[in-house]
Amino acid sequence: MSGIPVHSLDSYLAKFIKHGICVAVAEQIQEDQTSNLTTKKKTLLDRQIRRLITPGTLIEDRLLNPRHHNYIASLHWSSSTSDVHIAWLDVSTGHFYFNTSNESGLIAELARICPSEIIVAKKSSTQQKMHEFIKEVEKYSKKIHLTFV
Repeated sequence: MSGIPVHSLDSYLAKFIKHGICVAVAEQIQEDQTSNLTTKKKTLLDRQIRRLITPGTLIEDRLLNPRHHNYIASLHWSSSTSDVHIAWLDVSTGHFYFNTSNESGLIAELARICPSEIIVAKKSSTQQKMHEFIKEVEKYSKKIHLTFV
């Protein structure tokens, strides 16, 4: 965890996102009352998170590649079949898509979509499966950030 001034956010944000680091943008929500007092005692001020930025939720035009979409995807394995349901969204444009694939076609589908981030349910069997799929997809595509919820 670190704090950086908001006017320096852009230069740091590109570096953080490149390394798959989630960034929380917090703002001060109370006034600093000590500036008018004779005492110079500093106090902690309340802050509130205004935005979470991850590789898939980036919307800053200057940090996006204009020739490629910046998709965030979500996967769900069907409990009754070998189907995998895939939904993907480009937050910067609002384009949303959905498809169903079988496990054998998942690598090709993810390589085609080329998401910046994939959100997956936090189940031990799913986590292991996803790490294996991502290693295979990254042979044909860019680095993909995994988020387990």
